Amino acid sequence: MGELRCVVMVVVVVVVGCLMATGVDSRPLSSSESSRMDRFMHEIKRCGRVPAMSLSMVRDGEVVYVHGYGTANPTARTATTRDTVFCLGGITQTFTATLMAKLLNDNRNYTWDTPITEMLGGLVQFGDRYRSEYLSLKDVFTMRTGLTNMDIVPLANSMRRYRLIRNLKFAPEVAPFRERFVHNDVMFVLAGEVLRVLGRDSFDKLVKRHLLEPLGMTNTFFLNVDAEGQANLAQPVLSYKGSPMVIPMESLRGQHLIAAGTSMCSSALDMANWLLFNLDDGMNSDQEEIIPSHLLAELYTPQTVRSGGGDPRTEGFTQHQSQIGYTLNSNTLGYERGFFRDYTMLSKGGSLPGYESLLTFIPERDVGVFTGFVGDNNARLYATKTFVNSYALDMLLHGQPGVDLDDVCNVIDNMVDEVNKYRDSESTSVVHQAGEAQRPLETYRGLYRSLAFDDVRVVVNESMLYLSYGMYAEYILHPTDTNDVFIMEAISGPIWYTTHVDIYRQTGRFVARFNASAENSDVIETVVIPHFDKNVDPVFGKRVEIPDLSAKPWDDCNGSPVATTTFTLVYLLSFIIISLKCHFA
Repeated sequence: MGELRCVVMVVVVVVVGCLMATGVDSRPLSSSESSRMDRFMHEIKRCGRVPAMSLSMVRDGEVVYVHGYGTANPTARTATTRDTVFCLGGITQTFTATLMAKLLNDNRNYTWDTPITEMLGGLVQFGDRYRSEYLSLKDVFTMRTGLTNMDIVPLANSMRRYRLIRNLKFAPEVAPFRERFVHNDVMFVLAGEVLRVLGRDSFDKLVKRHLLEPLGMTNTFFLNVDAEGQANLAQPVLSYKGSPMVIPMESLRGQHLIAAGTSMCSSALDMANWLLFNLDDGMNSDQEEIIPSHLLAELYTPQTVRSGGGDPRTEGFTQHQSQIGYTLNSNTLGYERGFFRDYTMLSKGGSLPGYESLLTFIPERDVGVFTGFVGDNNARLYATKTFVNSYALDMLLHGQPGVDLDDVCNVIDNMVDEVNKYRDSESTSVVHQAGEAQRPLETYRGLYRSLAFDDVRVVVNESMLYLSYGMYAEYILHPTDTNDVFIMEAISGPIWYTTHVDIYRQTGRFVARFNASAENSDVIETVVIPHFDKNVDPVFGKRVEIPDLSAKPWDDCNGSPVATTTFTLVYLLSFIIISLKCHFA
């Protein structure tokens, strides 16, 4: 009897020890928890006005919940499932960073801090000497280059990849180099080129070989090579006059320019595998090491402070702003780091026209969440995806989220109000369409050039003025009651939606402002198109000449002014010393 008692005690100790080691939450969601998540997600779909979405949740090395909601393809009336694919936008950068860490580890000649000019040579230059000599991969991934995002370039598919790299020499600066966070996806054209050099293959093939195949992510593909004809792809949707409208996948084709930054699409089930890989220190489900754990740890280390004056889109939501307490305070190499409640979390969001996504995990508690959506890229969907991640994390950590299902709509509305407090002011003044322009339309005709953004062309056809840019951007220019200002209306084509769907109409009309020459007021010389970039108002001019791209813009006699002056002084001093020595010899 005593021996039996000892055996029972040993078993109890072992069981308790295992529970303590793995945590009391090392279990799938219970039926009641799953039911609660289902009811929550259906309420989210209604309150967030979301046509389709997916959710995956992982805990302690297991997928504990994965589901799809809504209609993935309105035309075919296809239901959303755990295998439905949503395009990830910026979450692509987490894969790019992981691949980069692996290839840098295999190629010891370079590091995250190696200047990109050393990796890619004369192909890369920037508008000042310091950036040109020191800008590194770390600067690109932590978004501290200080250069604007050139938003219109991938949207309009306006140039080839190598021309974009060349044009970065003229990219407008919006902050001093390495001084603060400035969101920039377009700089990932450089990351893709470095990967091509290190891995000797294209970005998509390298990601498949080194990450997707070892992790069993079979439903993940790339906008630039695989998206056409994918039956399980959720169609991107934007609201037009209050009703959902599918936008053409062709409108996202320009993402090939910055494939390493925005081009990946994946399912909830595949993204659960990505979460497990990150939470299991770089191992796959067969416990094979895909990447050493210390390299992953480096990716999670804070590098750049995120500062947006309290803007939730930059800094997340504080407990004061909402009930969720989901804050972002720094950028890492590919991720955003912050706090959920009192836990350190790693996060990454993505946004493409008609798509939103968010990935969050807490390493110390071994939990993670992924959400993918189609719908309007507005404050409501941003608040919704953050709320879903927060609610799911609460469920994983505590089993009982603090928000009542009856309050879901109120919570979202309050979060939207917080986002809208920091809404960008309209970059254009209020204008009203007029019957005719103040000048003959022929006055505006011509080719206008920007060294950073490339060319726009203005033509007259059947008493109408048209402006075209890149492969996809074509607009009718409607005259207004303000001299030389025209309302831009996108015409039929892949990005027709840009001036028609509700989220764009609500932010103010897109306009083109023409300006006369300082020497002759009868001659139009430039056109300014504010909505082509969120940080600067791009200026296109008729008399802009393309400079010698092989020359450094900060050159002065093959060196900076300071270097040239120093060389001259040293030369003169040396000449005097030599002359004196010769004189007294």
